[in-house]
Amino acid sequence: MSSLDNVKRLPSQYCTSKYGDTVQINLFNQSTIIISNPDFADYILRRNGKNYTLRFGNPLGLEYLGMKNKGIIWNRNIQRWKYQRFNFSQKALNNKLLDNAKKYVSNDAADYILKHLDKYEIETNIIDTMDFLRSISFTITCYLFLELPIGTISIEETKYYVNSIVQYFKAWEYFLLELTQFYDEKQTNKHKKSIKQLNDVVNELISKRVMNNNCLFINSLLNALDNQQITKEEMNQCILDMLIAGTDISFVTMFYFLLALCDRKELEEQLLKELKENSYQILTNGLKVSMRFKSVGPVIMRCTINDDFYNNIHIKNGSNIIISLADMHRRNEHFILGNQFNLINVEDKDLSNTNNDRNVFVLFSIGLKECVGRWLAKVEMEIIIEKLILNYSFKRANGTKALEDLQT
Repeated sequence: MSSLDNVKRLPSQYCTSKYGDTVQINLFNQSTIIISNPDFADYILRRNGKNYTLRFGNPLGLEYLGMKNKGIIWNRNIQRWKYQRFNFSQKALNNKLLDNAKKYVSNDAADYILKHLDKYEIETNIIDTMDFLRSISFTITCYLFLELPIGTISIEETKYYVNSIVQYFKAWEYFLLELTQFYDEKQTNKHKKSIKQLNDVVNELISKRVMNNNCLFINSLLNALDNQQITKEEMNQCILDMLIAGTDISFVTMFYFLLALCDRKELEEQLLKELKENSYQILTNGLKVSMRFKSVGPVIMRCTINDDFYNNIHIKNGSNIIISLADMHRRNEHFILGNQFNLINVEDKDLSNTNNDRNVFVLFSIGLKECVGRWLAKVEMEIIIEKLILNYSFKRANGTKALEDLQT
């Protein structure tokens, strides 16, 4: 089991479920606090979020990945992170973009990939659903953020680019939390090639863009580059961050929801009936419960900037913080049927995270470092799932695990 697997599964969910909702351990020779207490988590993420805008990770691994002091996902240079995040939260994800995504982009992207459904067939009537969904999300991201009209990228290129993102994620898992002394030369070289491949993809996509000056995200980055406010490497990393973030969250959640419906035909029928009546309550709650039951990221990782105290707990400068969503989102004191995939668990929960006391439902994190694409992901997923449910029925292929049996 890799170090990342350990962080995801053993210390976090295991420790908090066995020893309580706040556990302190030593991880990677650093004091580490594992949390599934919603109030403590809210304090870290929102109430004192300015002290926890860093993520911990292997410094050498970050350098290999190109994320060291660049982009917004793992940038540990606070000032550069603030500036580059501005391009995401203020310029990229504006109301016009969300309207475009809702009105036609998500629908058109799904139609484009569906025309080539045969390219995703593994066997007759059996498709690689994960790559199929990844391709739709990737097409939407390229249109909205890189000025690449739908159809500009061929299906063959789309599949190649999507695979490059998948391989980059494997490199990410390997480098970020593996101890440097355990790096294997063969594996290291393999993953370094995957990193270079996705960076080459970024350059290809930039060269393909149709320059109409309508895309605030890419144009603001290019203007910042021209004005020497960012470097070419920083710009490329921001684009790479958008590609992996825009492709990952949406497709994983949609896959989990479709997989859940395969074993819940009554729920699928209710959803189909509701969609035909232009109602969306089951769809919205179904996506929320999918994210709750199987979090795309089972943990949120942070690092303390300055010494801090929470309820007499001393949090030293540089301490690692792991918030176990996998455990927090299953607690029966917060969710009626915590260990079940059931819509009743989220009927009174929303995605706005505006509760002033504490938040037990933080699918996209919360506060200064929350997921900037949460509303785009919501719009995108609802439109794609609606189209698929209205036109197709799904069942698990032989050998495919049920949702409950999947490891996240």
